Amino acid sequence: DRAGGGSHGGGADRSEARQAMEDFLTRHEASQIVRAAAAAVDPQTALRVFRSLEAREDFQYVEVLVISELRKHGDRDLPSGLASRVSAWLGGLAGMHKEHQKVLESRLLGQRADEIEYVLQLAENPAFEAEIVRKTDPAGWVMSRLMKFRSERTASAIDDFCWENGFDDEVQYQMRGLNPERARRLMKNWRPDPSLPVSKLRANFEVLIAQQVKQMKQIWDRRYKEEGEMVMNHYKVIQEWSEGDDDEDLPAAGESVGANSQSCADTYDADWALGGGPEPDGARPRPAPRSGRGSNGAEHFAVHSGTLDSRDQSARPQKRTPKPTHFILCLDTSGSMLNSDCRDANGWTKTRLEAVLS
Repeated sequence: DRAGGGSHGGGADRSEARQAMEDFLTRHEASQIVRAAAAAVDPQTALRVFRSLEAREDFQYVEVLVISELRKHGDRDLPSGLASRVSAWLGGLAGMHKEHQKVLESRLLGQRADEIEYVLQLAENPAFEAEIVRKTDPAGWVMSRLMKFRSERTASAIDDFCWENGFDDEVQYQMRGLNPERARRLMKNWRPDPSLPVSKLRANFEVLIAQQVKQMKQIWDRRYKEEGEMVMNHYKVIQEWSEGDDDEDLPAAGESVGANSQSCADTYDADWALGGGPEPDGARPRPAPRSGRGSNGAEHFAVHSGTLDSRDQSARPQKRTPKPTHFILCLDTSGSMLNSDCRDANGWTKTRLEAVLS
């Protein structure tokens, strides 16, 4: 049972919301810290957050993530009638699967009211509705549009904030490098104190920005390290796969095979190749491998069996190491490949598009 079913927001009274909230907490064996965070907000708001979380295709129960979402939405509930407008809009989308409607509704109602209004405004365009019905992952597609809207709006707010408070371009650049949620929290924490000089206030604020930038850098460094380990693990798999079992029956390099053979490599005699045939008795001695020039000026080269006419080739099997010659590349063009790539500081799994825009 996923928490995505049933009515949302005003459709469920408080007793039903409390029961559904308790079901979520029990199902995931929530700790007392999570239960306290859920009890601190309105039951309908908590239920809306839980449904939005479980509607994510890549949802994993992480306490830090649940607490963060509860705190983010705890001080603001949706305006009256907004949830019913979303339900009415989704119900009127002909051609969309009911399960897709349910997931999209849960994801959408977990966003801010102005972001939901933005999607409803987009839905007034018939082309938008036609496009969303064709998507194999409508919720992911809508959330990517929301992320773009959120990033553009946050960037504009940062520009206004820095201009109004006299921050230079460096501060503006650093704040733009943060994800929208961190940048909004920083701007919200800016409370000028008349008892302190402006220079002191700005210095304190710049320290906060530096701390946020450092945290983001640590997250990215850890992510790059994990990705590097994944690449090395993949390399080891390919390497192990390349070493076939049939190699056990082959001799090691330089190992003799049979009584009359010297090695897995033939010795190429330039004099012999240019016309000097075998000795009259037919028993031409095989020259030993050597480098440089011999006393007669002829060069000797070591070549692998099979490159030239090889003597006693059947008695000297060649050492070979199987190598992968084909790789399979799976490309998902449905858009779902954008759903599970990155995690931010709060534990959210973000899409590649979200990571780029934030």
